[in-house]
Amino acid sequence: MGLTESFLSMGRIIRPLWGELIFDVSMPYPLISGGLVLLITAGVTDDKSGQCLNDDLVYEP
Repeated sequence: MGLTESFLSMGRIIRPLWGELIFDVSMPYPLISGGLVLLITAGVTDDKSGQCLNDDLVYEP
């Protein structure tokens, strides 16, 4: 839990600063940069193996 809280705190500090700086360049850039971050994190966390990491989560009737 400590590591998660540290990253959330960093995000609360960095996100408004980044948004303000990039908003000064052009108005839609904060939205575009947020979309890019979302796509990058989705690509990094995607499990392409198709295997379940925990067999207890698999439902078999």
